[in-house]
Amino acid sequence: MEDMKIEKREQALDSVTKDPYRIVKGNPLIEARFELTPTQMKLFIYMLSLLDISKESFVPLTITVKDFQKFTGVEGGSLYSHLQQEVKKMIDKKVYYKDDRIELDSHLISGYVYFKKEGYFILEFPNLLKPFLLQLKENFTVLDIRNILRLDSSYAMRFYEICKEKEKIGTFEFEVDKLKRMFNIEHKYKNYFDFKMKVVVQAQNELMKNSELYFEFSEIKQGKKVVKLRFVVKKNKLEELDDMPLVDQISASFKELPNPLPLIAQSIEIEANQTLNLIFEQVKDWSISQQTVREWLEQFAVEQIQLAIDHVKKELLAGKTFKNIGGYLTTLVKSPDLMQAQQQEIKRKEEAKRIQVAKKAEAQIKKEQQLKKDELLEEYTNAKRIEANQILTQNPQLYTSILGRISGNLLGSMQYDSYIKFCGGQISLDTFLNYFNLGTGFYGIVMNILEADYPVFGYIKDEYHEKAKAIGLRLSY
Repeated sequence: MEDMKIEKREQALDSVTKDPYRIVKGNPLIEARFELTPTQMKLFIYMLSLLDISKESFVPLTITVKDFQKFTGVEGGSLYSHLQQEVKKMIDKKVYYKDDRIELDSHLISGYVYFKKEGYFILEFPNLLKPFLLQLKENFTVLDIRNILRLDSSYAMRFYEICKEKEKIGTFEFEVDKLKRMFNIEHKYKNYFDFKMKVVVQAQNELMKNSELYFEFSEIKQGKKVVKLRFVVKKNKLEELDDMPLVDQISASFKELPNPLPLIAQSIEIEANQTLNLIFEQVKDWSISQQTVREWLEQFAVEQIQLAIDHVKKELLAGKTFKNIGGYLTTLVKSPDLMQAQQQEIKRKEEAKRIQVAKKAEAQIKKEQQLKKDELLEEYTNAKRIEANQILTQNPQLYTSILGRISGNLLGSMQYDSYIKFCGGQISLDTFLNYFNLGTGFYGIVMNILEADYPVFGYIKDEYHEKAKAIGLRLSY
């Protein structure tokens, strides 16, 4: 059974590769964070249409400006310079995606060569995108590029891809902030009303006019703030898509190709039946029929259904009894409360983790700042000590004068007595310097005298003042 499923999937994907109208994208690329202009989006789609998805690696793609012009139906000589500028900008465009299994951070194209006289580009995908574009076995969506080429805004193109991905489920939800991050426009449309009208409604209108699929949406609020949008995928009744410019150029070459959609649909149906059976096996003892499970799958996400089942299992293990366990489960499946609670718990854990990481980072920063202060203070102190030793060595009688000065006051006499005890009454420049360099209170009193008498210590402080100020360290004489 599994071998047959794999074989049919490979046949379907092989047919897609030969179909000029259809491309395959790994779902992480559909829901990834990136931002492209409409021209860049269509160029990316064109590159995908040239891929042989059965290959193990990417090969450089040759794209002539004329062919791209035919592909998009755009006319005008300015396309040469415009396309060159768009390709240059695409080099810097990145794609980012993260879920429980993977994290992707890559450029969308790895580089290009432009042959100006001949009017063609050589472009290549980065190897990091191979798991999402080549030899796909699961978690992918087949897209009809004719729908995309009809659209004007990149937001409408992105929404078409999302609708196509979610078509089987029929409904999907996105947090407003997540949608903004996906489209990389969280700083462009901070106001929700602007985001709604210029992105969501604009895309909705374009899809209704030009695409096989469109969406209707409703707002989910917390208080007065719209925090989430719920989408319902709708089938559109349009005329045949065969009036696209691309068809006029290449359709004749592919008239005999088999339509891949029945094979893909069959593969999807196999997966759907497996999911239905997996759910049914868990609930059949609770008076839930296969038809009920089928209806659940048509209306709700698998994650929401499984979450409800797991919740009931947990309550049963805890010893809870139910008069009508099937009815109770059905109520849970239809309610978004468990999903919302799970998402809130995930957010809570993520926020707690973020705070913990932030605290660790803050502690590390403070530690590094203190280390810098300690290092600079030690360097400053050593510079003063070296200068003091030179002054004392170059003035052999100076130390006796200092001893006389410190012995004449209470605090100084205590340090004087400690020095006499240290040297055993053998007063000399050597014993003076030895005790001075131990860094005791004796050192501090002697340095106070030297710093007051010799301006050079002021120059040393000036030398270190700016460095100390930059790290919040206050130097003293």
